[in-house]
Amino acid sequence: MENRVYIIQPSYKTMDGKLIKRLPVFNFSNNLPIISATIPLNWEKRICIEYFDEIDYNDPASVVILTSTGYDIVHAFEVAKKFHDKGKFVVIGVLMENISRVVLLDVVDSFFTGYPNPQSMKDMLNDITNGSLKPEYDLGMNLDFPFDYTVFENHKMWFYPAMTSAGCKYSCSYCCYPQFYHSKYRVRNIEFVVSDLKVIKKKNKFIGFLDANLFNEREYLKKLLQRMIDEKLHLYWAAQSTIEIGDDTEILELLKQAGCKILFFGIETLDKTNLKQLNKFSNEKRYSQQLKNIKMAGILLGAFFMFGLDNDTPESFDKVHEFIIENKIDIPYIHLLIPLPGTGVYNKIEKEGRIYNRFYEEFQKLNPKYSIPCSKLFFSPARMKDHEVEEAYLKLHKKISSWPAILFRTLRCNPIFLPLILYLNYEGKRKLRAMKINYNEIKNI
Repeated sequence: MENRVYIIQPSYKTMDGKLIKRLPVFNFSNNLPIISATIPLNWEKRICIEYFDEIDYNDPASVVILTSTGYDIVHAFEVAKKFHDKGKFVVIGVLMENISRVVLLDVVDSFFTGYPNPQSMKDMLNDITNGSLKPEYDLGMNLDFPFDYTVFENHKMWFYPAMTSAGCKYSCSYCCYPQFYHSKYRVRNIEFVVSDLKVIKKKNKFIGFLDANLFNEREYLKKLLQRMIDEKLHLYWAAQSTIEIGDDTEILELLKQAGCKILFFGIETLDKTNLKQLNKFSNEKRYSQQLKNIKMAGILLGAFFMFGLDNDTPESFDKVHEFIIENKIDIPYIHLLIPLPGTGVYNKIEKEGRIYNRFYEEFQKLNPKYSIPCSKLFFSPARMKDHEVEEAYLKLHKKISSWPAILFRTLRCNPIFLPLILYLNYEGKRKLRAMKINYNEIKNI
């Protein structure tokens, strides 16, 4: 057996079956530079980013490692099957292990969760060569090594991905992180983060931190931001955080000085009862002031909202729309709750007998790219009919993705970032089209 590995990040197919051949802003993972950096020197490796490259199904590698954001696994099944049928060892890193097993079990030799490090990758590859490959591996959260950014050479990138931590300290019931990381997190050694940023700076000044929560550990973040300032990196970047960061004026000032331009928040709901269902402990009464503080620091606002929750009513959609306008959300995204197997919210809804029997079949058929704002419920909501939620969702989606709304949000921002904000807002409009929604059908909803 030759020590050759083929590392692939699959693309995904839209609902009309077309394979996406461009890099999506919100679906790009940092797994490629991580995995590539962990491959032992005595192994020959080859990289394929299917957004740019064509997959070589005749590659002689004995081992194929597939990576994705954890959601777009339907096309990953097609890729894995072709290599599996050729007798290759197929290993895939997944985030949604429960549903991945249902979809991929017959075409994948081993699953891994967490992030590989040089030792854990060496152990897994040794198991393959020794004929003792396990069906699953938990590779943990140790990211204290430099990432390999040569994987992106010769590709035009919107931004380069970076990470400061793995995991998240919270236990939101709709999120898949708690089941894998048990509400724990691990920060990287700051020296490795700064080293990565210096490498990236030579290639691109735009960075997306892909941490689940940049605000996991305040003192760590404070030290990192100060290092970025002291090193005069002059990078422009975005990250995801909990909204409580808006109460910390010292951190906000450091974020501004360190080059943070956009923060994304999972606000999800404005209803206290719904927050309890999601096991989120944010104070909805503080949202407006927190967002105002962030805006005053010169940072643009991205926000995600969720519908189909137990206390949602028709008025919930209007309240979110008003909230987006009043708080000047620059990049709003809305979606319906998808209770993913293994999460707390799924277990609750299933126990109450509200999960539809057709869940897995329709989930794969209607959502080949799970992370788009889906227009379909897979369970019975508590206070509304499912079609009422879906119709109200489409109506709101149409409002926030109309050209007047997009242009209004775009033209009020810093002209330097106008193209980026326009593009990110247009992504929402394009996703509505991707759901094959006939605008004429929802005009009078």
